[in-house]
Amino acid sequence: MHPALRGRAGKERDAASILSAGLEAAMPERFMGRAVRGRRLLVGRRSFSLRAGRVRIVAFGKAAPAMADAFCSRAPVRDGLVVAPRGARA
Repeated sequence: MHPALRGRAGKERDAASILSAGLEAAMPERFMGRAVRGRRLLVGRRSFSLRAGRVRIVAFGKAAPAMADAFCSRAPVRDGLVVAPRGARA
């Protein structure tokens, strides 16, 4: 194989790896795994209690159903509102 082509394949592989890592980091389950620890929600350097019966969620946008599902699987959510475009999936 020509050295220039070999280098290109390596760059394509690197780009695919970077894209894959970015998509994986943005997955709702992974994101919520970092943000919800036990009964605490971590936002920046702040921490909020997630006591049962007091947690309500509001989510808007294309990722709202998936993010709400991921959050609800980790926190004792009382109720909430999820608004997403038609066809958005969790």
